[in-house]
Formats: sequence, C-alpha cells, structure tokens
Amino acid sequence: MKSSQLLSLEEHAKRNAEKRIADTFQRADQLENIDLIRTRFLNQKTATEAQLKMAVHGQLDGIQNGLERLESALAISKSCRKRSGEIEASLKGLSGLSESLAQLRVLSTKHRQLAAAMENMSYLVKVPECMEQARNSIETENLLEAHKRIQELEGIRDEIMSDVFKQNSSADLDTLRTFFKGLDDINRAMLDKIKRVGATLTSAVITQNVLCVNCVRIIDREERVQGCSVDRENEKNRLVRHNEAIRQHALTDLRIAKNIFPTVFPADYHVFDRFVEIYHDAIGAHLETLINNGLNDTEIVQLLGWINAYHTEEFMKHPLFNVDFSLLKTRYPPNLLPDEKLMSLRQEYVKKTILRLRNWLVKSLNVDVEDWKRATKPEVNDASNYYTPLSVLVLSPINELVGEGKLLHFLGNAVRENFLVQCVQEISAFSADYISEIRKYRNAYLQNRASFPFYCEYILANANNSLSIAESFSAVINREVERDAQLKGRLLPQLNRLKTEYESVASQCMMCVEETIFLDLNKVLAAVLTREWLSPADLTPQCLTGTLLDYNETLIHANEKYYKTLLPRIATRLLVILLRFHVGCILPSPLRTLHFSDFERRTAGEKIVNTSKFLVSFFEEQLPVSKEICEAYKAIGLIGQFLITDDHSMLSLDVMNLQRSFPDVRTEQLYAILMLRGDMKTNEAKEVTHSLSQGSVLEAKQSLKEKLEGIIVEAEDLALIRFGIRMLLLLIRLDDTTPAPSVLWHLHARFFHRHWWSGGVSTGNGVG
Repeated sequence: MKSSQLLSLEEHAKRNAEKRIADTFQRADQLENIDLIRTRFLNQKTATEAQLKMAVHGQLDGIQNGLERLESALAISKSCRKRSGEIEASLKGLSGLSESLAQLRVLSTKHRQLAAAMENMSYLVKVPECMEQARNSIETENLLEAHKRIQELEGIRDEIMSDVFKQNSSADLDTLRTFFKGLDDINRAMLDKIKRVGATLTSAVITQNVLCVNCVRIIDREERVQGCSVDRENEKNRLVRHNEAIRQHALTDLRIAKNIFPTVFPADYHVFDRFVEIYHDAIGAHLETLINNGLNDTEIVQLLGWINAYHTEEFMKHPLFNVDFSLLKTRYPPNLLPDEKLMSLRQEYVKKTILRLRNWLVKSLNVDVEDWKRATKPEVNDASNYYTPLSVLVLSPINELVGEGKLLHFLGNAVRENFLVQCVQEISAFSADYISEIRKYRNAYLQNRASFPFYCEYILANANNSLSIAESFSAVINREVERDAQLKGRLLPQLNRLKTEYESVASQCMMCVEETIFLDLNKVLAAVLTREWLSPADLTPQCLTGTLLDYNETLIHANEKYYKTLLPRIATRLLVILLRFHVGCILPSPLRTLHFSDFERRTAGEKIVNTSKFLVSFFEEQLPVSKEICEAYKAIGLIGQFLITDDHSMLSLDVMNLQRSFPDVRTEQLYAILMLRGDMKTNEAKEVTHSLSQGSVLEAKQSLKEKLEGIIVEAEDLALIRFGIRMLLLLIRLDDTTPAPSVLWHLHARFFHRHWWSGGVSTGNGVG
C-alpha cells in the first residue's frame, strides 16, 4: 500500500508533467521537434536517476559506516563493563581497611602534635621571661623596649595558634589562650600608660618629651602593622562613609538645636538658623577642599549624589527642620558649591562617562567584527532573525544608567539632561564607525569570497542589529523623558536623525546582500543571447530561479521590514538587466545581435517568451513580490514575440501591442528591439518606429482636443474657458485644422451671455 504522501507526490508530478508538455507543444509547428524534445527529457530523466542513485549509495555508505562504529563502540563498552566489574570485586576486599587503620590515624595525629610542640618548645620556654621583661620595661617607662617584647610574644602566639588551628583541636587552642593570657594584661598596661601621657600631654611635652616621642612612635608602628589608615585606591566607599558620618553628626546636632536650644536661648537669637548657617558653610568649604584636592571617577559620582540628596527629607528638607535658605545669611549657595564649580564637576562626570561609553562601543564593535569571520552562522532570535551580540553590548551601559531609580536619577536632573543629550549624539556618531566596518568587511569579502562562507548571513544580522539598536535605544530614551516635555522636544529631532543614520547602515547592508546575489546571477546572465544559450540543454531560467531560491533561504532571516523591500528590489533589478540585454543598452557595442538564421531567430524568440512565462510563474508562486513586478516581466515575452514574427509587415502589430502594455516605451528602445532580429536594415527599423510614434502623437493630440472642447463647453469659470480656448487655437494653428462648428457656436453663445448679464466682459486677453 502506498502512503498518502507518496500518492500526493505522484499526483503533483503528473500535473507538472502535463503542464510542461502543454507549454512545450502550444503550437502545432513544435511537433516537428518532438524527437529533439523527447531526447532532452530522456537525458534529464537519466541525469536525475543517476543523481538519485548516487544519493542512495551515499546514504547506504553512511549507514554502513555508522553500523561499524556502533559495533566498535559496543565492543569497547563491553570491555569497560568487564574492567569495572573487576575493579568493583577487588574493592570489596578493602571494605574493612578504614577500621583497621583507625588506630594508626590516631597515632599519626598525636605524632604531628608532639612534633609541633617540640618545634615550638624553644619559643614557649622564652614566653614567661619575655612577659616579665615587658612588664619591667613598662614600669620603668622604657616603652619602646616593652613594645618590642610585646610584638615578639604576639608573633610566637600567632604562629603556634595557627599550627594548632589547622589540626582542629579546640582543647589545645583553649590551653594556648590560657597560657598567653598575661599578654593581654601587658597590652592593657601599655595602653593605660599611653593614655596617661595623652591626658597630660601639654605638660608631658615639656617634662617628659622623650616619653611623648616614644608613645607617638609606638602608635605609628601599630598603625602600619594593623593597616588602620584607609587606602584610597582600594577603599572605594571611603567618601561614602565620610559623607554619611557628616550627615549623621549634622542631623544629630541640628535636632538638638531645633528641640532643646529654644528652651535655653531667647527666640530673637534664632539659634537654629545660626546652626544651619554654620553647618551649611562648613560643609560647603569641606566639599570645596575635597574637589580642589582631586577626585577620581567613583568619588565624583558619590559626591554629586550626596549633593543631590542634600535638599531631600534625608537631610536639610527634613520635616522637623523646615529650613528656608532664602532667609539665611550663608557664604555658600544652597547647592553647597558655586554654580560654576558645580557645573564643572557635572560636566567632568558626563565627559568621563561619555568617554567610557565611546571606548566601550569601539571595543564591542571590534569584538563583533571578529565574530563576522567565523565559520558558523549567526544566532537567530524568537522571530527567526539573524543577530549578533552587538545590539545588547551597545545598550548594556545605557540600561545601567538610564531608568527609574538608576544612577542618573541619583545624580540629579542637570547631570541627567546633559548626559542624555550627549549620549544620543554618541550613539548616533557610532553609526559612522559601524558602517565603516561593514564596508571594510565587504571589501575583504570581494577580494576573497571563499574566506567568508557566511558573509550574507552576517550582513543580514548587522541590518537587523541596526534596526534593533535604533528602536531599542529610542524606546529607552523616550521612556526616560516621557514626563519631561521640554527635554523630550529637545531630543526628538536627534532621535529621528539617529534612526535615519541607522537606517542608512541597514540600507548599506541590503546593498551588500543585493550585490552578492547579482555576483552569482551575472555569471548566469552572461550566457543570454549566446550560441550556448540557444542550445536545448541550456537551463538559464532554472539557474536564475534556483539561485534566487537558495538565497531566499538566507533572506527570510532578515527583519520582515527589510525582507519585503529587498526581494522586490532584486526582482526589479533582474528585470532591468534582462531588458537591457535584449535592447543592447549595457554593452560596449551598439546592439547585442547574433545574426540569427530564421530558425535560430524563431528559437530565440520562443526561448525568450518561455523564459518570461517561467519567471512570471516563479515570482507569483515562490517569492513575495508585487503583482506590478510580475506584470512587468511580461515585457520580456513581448520582446521575444518580435523575434518569432517572420513577416516584417506584421511587426507593427507587435510594436503596438508593446506600446499598449507599456506606454512609456521609448522610440530608441523600439529601434533596439527591432535591430535585435538581425534581419532588418537600419532605415527600415527607423521607419517603422517613426511611423508608429507619429501615430501615437496624433492620437495624443486628438485626445487633448477632445478634453479641451469638454472644458470649454462644461466649465463655469471664465478664466478656465479662456485658457481652454487659447490651447485649442494653438492646436488648430499647429495642425492647420478647424474646430467643430458646434463648439464655435457654443463659445459665441456663452460669451454673449456673460457679456450681456455681467455688464460687459473684456475680451482683450487674446480670447476675442
């Protein structure tokens, strides 16, 4: 029993065969070539059967190789299974090994502990003596010597406890802590001594200056050892903690000044306002000092954010305070810094951020360019469109900065607006670098096409990328400025310009794809109107359509917007090239003729007609092009009809048929088509085209006269009537003819009527 799918395929094949036979034997004279046609079909059938046999044999060879590899893998897996069983059996005899070696493990642990104790014994013996020396040095105020002994004891303790900690022995650690407990007492004694010196520092620097110097040196040593000083390079949040400490202390003091001070001071003192002035000016001076000392990029961000939060409920806009800076006498403006200095700080941040963005874009583009050279296709998204990571890389820093609750809102509106304007400009300028790299990629491909196997795929991916970058970036910016009408109006022209520039990038990509397709199509088109093209075995139409179908499998992965415009462009360009081949407009010689014999000319005409029908059917059924383009391909068949006609006197009918279908055909084109036959003289071809063009002119003049007469008879506007009369008289002079009497009588009657009822109408403008 045959499957339903096989039956449907057979039915489809029969229909195609019937269609091809009907197309082949449309005219009775084609039956003369039945032997030749039969031979051609048999050759095609033989070639197809040979290809099928080769494909089947190839599949069988592949299956045989696969079976051999499966047998080899089965043998290897059996060997591995056997070996794993042997290993498992040998391991069963070792099940009680861990219990039998437990005692040995305990002895080994004790041995390691005793060995460590022997190594540290020399240090442990010295510990009591060192502690006693440290106490004596503190009592005699020899603090430097005491500090040296303390450092030695701490080194011994840390080393021994480190070894014991590795052994995970909590009992030994407790023993060591008890043993070194006296070291903590010595440290407290040293601290008390230094504190007493510090408490009487003003007198101690006079009476005990050496002791003061020793205390300072000890403190300096400890700071270096413990690393108490903050490393600016490694401590990224130093300024954040610093500013937060200022805020907390200031808030505490201002709360006291607001709640408690009014109960102590008279109201006319305005103590709280004075406190705000003092703190505001002090903070402003402190920030100015920080800026003058220099800030790195991170610190600029932190400082701008802190300044932006200064006038919020977290600080000066606290509901309890109700501060009105317009009533205060402060040396610094409400924003803590002078406007020019604050603006300079904001511009510096935006400038550095834009520079980082530019470097990121260049780096991302370079990485993406390297991916274009890969021997693998680009990835496809959910819409089955090719893409590369470039669009995501371009937008990632933007998404980190822009959005509700993101960094730009933290830095304030001034920074946000400045950054958005420059960001749009930077992304727009990036399109120039993008299109430059695409052109370099195209040039490299044209020099060596074999080195870039997926050139078209990556070009389409870049076209999709350009659309994604423009649309996604515009969407992000529009969401950001949705509530800011002024900024939105400022950015809208720039965003439109950005979309236009990225559209030009996509257009460049489409041109590259179109160019690549015609590099292959031109090789096929080169055979048109040659001796080889006339042979029955020529498959030029099939090669053209096959090439287009192959490329269509790639083009469908372009964005739908580009796919719908690219295919009509390709179809139109192919039509123009075919028409130029037949009218001889693209050749160095005036015309492309083969000096046909009568039989060859008729064969060529039939081939051109069949090619036209084949291409029209192909575009209607296989590719999504417009009906107008499909109709335009029928012009090729009309040109072929010129070659089929044997009688020269009947060529005028072919010319009229062509003019009726395509009124815009030019005289020189008709002349070139007639000369394509190869059996007409130049004067004869010119006479035919000239006579037909004269007939077309007469028809046009007659149509114009009829329209002018209609205007004169029907129009109500006097100025329009005058214009119609002038044009009609001009045609009369040119043709030396007279208008219809009814028209002249109607003109006279209308002018008499207008003159009588309007109180006089001047006819001095050329009408009378």
